[in-house]
Amino acid sequence: MHAESRGLAPSECRIAVRDVPGVPCVPVSPPILPLNKWWRSPVFQDRPDPCRTIAENDQNSWEPVSVVSARPLPEHSWTILRSEFTPFACHRWEGGLLHFTGIAEKAEVWLNGAKLAEKTDPADDAMSVPIPASFQDSWCLNPLIESRGADPADLAGPVHLSHSTGAAL
Repeated sequence: MHAESRGLAPSECRIAVRDVPGVPCVPVSPPILPLNKWWRSPVFQDRPDPCRTIAENDQNSWEPVSVVSARPLPEHSWTILRSEFTPFACHRWEGGLLHFTGIAEKAEVWLNGAKLAEKTDPADDAMSVPIPASFQDSWCLNPLIESRGADPADLAGPVHLSHSTGAAL
């Protein structure tokens, strides 16, 4: 390296350069957001609006639920599940994939007031739904479940949101 400046004597410095090993790194894992806080509506005999709001003073009709096991509903009835959550920044910017481990019976998947998917097969199946980007700070997921009879009708396992290019759990 050589340096000069007016009024000062020039200077030169030799620096030995050698190869060094690379810095170890671990690949970045795609972010996965488990949806753990769920509410279940009362049972409806007629198809309800899946985006209906819960009244501020309603402490009795919507119940907190766990989504690890489905429950039987009366024949030809409906129920709404609701999870309100704050998505990661990558989900707001790029969208993602919503993964249902299992949905028993027929269902519609609603997010922020828009219908994203419909499951017409009553079998208890896993389902992945692409989620569009949305810059809302809080998202509201509303699966609407239809019961045909005495079989369980509900979410039959955990639900999570992954990055659109990430793999499911």
